[in-house]
Amino acid sequence: MEKKPVISYQFVNVPADKQELVKDIVQRNLEGKMDTYFKKV
Repeated sequence: MEKKPVISYQFVNVPADKQELVKDIVQRNLEGKMDTYFKKV
């Protein structure tokens, strides 16, 4: 299985301590979409 690239986001107007939280949510959303996609295949 190939390694996933590390996705880095930089959000404007988001405090530094919230950056990780937002990244985590976005990452989980992306993974959820990918899971749905792979289940259809």
